[in-house]
Parts: sequence; structure tokens; C-alpha cells
Amino acid sequence: MPFADRVHEIREIWDRQAASYDDQFDHGIGSTAEQAAWDRILSVVAEGGPLNVLDIGTGTGFLALELARQGHQVTGIDLSPDMLEIARSKAISQGLSVTFEPGDAERPAFPDKHFDLVISRHVFWAMTDQAATLSTWHRILRADGCLAILDGDWCTNSPEKPDSSRTPTAEDVRNVVQSNGFTRVQIDELADLSEALNERAAAEGRPPDHFQRYLVWGYRAA
Repeated sequence: MPFADRVHEIREIWDRQAASYDDQFDHGIGSTAEQAAWDRILSVVAEGGPLNVLDIGTGTGFLALELARQGHQVTGIDLSPDMLEIARSKAISQGLSVTFEPGDAERPAFPDKHFDLVISRHVFWAMTDQAATLSTWHRILRADGCLAILDGDWCTNSPEKPDSSRTPTAEDVRNVVQSNGFTRVQIDELADLSEALNERAAAEGRPPDHFQRYLVWGYRAA
């Protein structure tokens, strides 16, 4: 599919989901335990600062807003204008300064060595060419800058998905990140976040959260 057609298709898909996106169970923070988990997770990859951060595939701005709340300078990009509009409204209502602008996750158009931290949430599993995407993300990171990928194996162990539709595991992502120019690559299995989500699920009478969530992070060599 030509690049322009692919972008148009992705934009339409996410524009249709924008209005209800934040209604999904794990797309926000619903308890003090979840907030504590997210504070810990972001402290792992956003040490010191303030950092210049790019949130790739920001959607309605969850990560961008959490990082801005911690004092970082954040840019969030997404292909969906409707998602970005919601993100901007949230920033205004929360009194936070974040730059939200259109941008393709696979081809973010920024100068070389521009960001201290490049981060994504629930994005990397859908990349059509992971190596090419990582090459671009590597290019826009400063020396010793951090790449952080928050994602999950959304199909394995899911009663809603066939085994044949397997999505990348943490080990899969670690291996491809290590193979594409990043060092000190590590995995965090996000046990505290999973526990907090399951506590809220039980309190709300929901089924347990069975997804294998993870953080994979590493650094551009100096």
C-alpha cells in the first residue's frame, strides 16, 4: 500500500475510536495503586531532567500528560486529528504545557539527536517494519538518550484472540531493539501495574487482566 494511503487508513481508524478511547479499562489511571505504578515506571526511563521527550503515537495524551506533570518538556505525535484534539483539551483542563502535533510513528519528522527520551505505549506491536522504525527512533535520540517501549502481548492467553494472531513478547522486543543500535536493553514485566489493574478489576466486577504487559528500554550509544 502506498505510504499516503496507509496514513489515510490509519488516521480514519483511530479517528473513529477517539471519542470512546479513554473509556477502555486500561487507558487511564483508576486507582492510587495504578498511579504509584505509573510513577515508578516513568521514573525508570525519565531520570533527572527536565528531559526533552517525544511520545510517539500519543493518542489522547496519556503518557505525554503524565510526563509533563513530572516537569518534562513533552511533544506528542499521532496521525489522528481527533485523538490530538482530545489530548489538547486534556492538557488545557489540567493546566499542563504539552506540544501535540500530527506525526507518523514510523517516520517521525524531527532533527537528528533531538530528544533525551523517545517513548511509546501500545504502539510498537503494530509497526509494519520494526527495524526501519527503530532506525528512525535511534536517529532522533541524543547520545545516551533512552528509548522506552511500553506494550504487551495482546493475543497470547487472550480468550478473545486466536493463537495464530500472536503479538510480540517482551523478549521479542528486547531482541529487535538490541539488534538495532541500542545498548543496556532491559525488561520490566510491570508486575505492580498488573496487580493494581487486577485489584480494580475485582472491585468493579470485571474479569482479571490477563495480558502480558511489559516495558522494554535501552539507550543510544554515546
